[in-house]
Amino acid sequence: LDLDLLWDGFETFTTEAREIRTIYEQELIRIRKREGQKGKRKRGAWDERMEREEEEGKIWRWAEREFEKGLEGKSEEERRKKASAWYWIVYSEEENKGNGENKGNGENGEEGEERELSFGWVGYKELVEMKLMRKRNRGEEEKEEEGGELKGEEEGEEEKEE
Repeated sequence: LDLDLLWDGFETFTTEAREIRTIYEQELIRIRKREGQKGKRKRGAWDERMEREEEEGKIWRWAEREFEKGLEGKSEEERRKKASAWYWIVYSEEENKGNGENKGNGENGEEGEERELSFGWVGYKELVEMKLMRKRNRGEEEKEEEGGELKGEEEGEEEKEE
């Protein structure tokens, strides 16, 4: 769990994230079970793999649409909270306690079923933005502690003045 990817207030989105994650995982399980049944037919493995990836891509796009719901016209702050919640429910020990490194919580089938880590990255744009922002802020704090000036800060101010 990367704490840089948790935005204050993310908890307001965890209930919704759990509900959507359950559907997401159930759909992926359904596809994979169906794929196992298709394997018995006379088809090329490549065709089956491509079909599965197409189906999984549809589920990913559905999850992206679900992520966007309720965010129209909302602040970046709200987007970050929602992305953090989706990340947290997949990667937090608290949320997945007792289920091993990559095991689910049994909601979608058998206890200890593999967890879909991809769900935590549906809000990847916001997560990457948060990580970079926090990394940049740590760099600025380190520079201030060393008594040095930040590169680019003065240059940026000069550009604005011209």
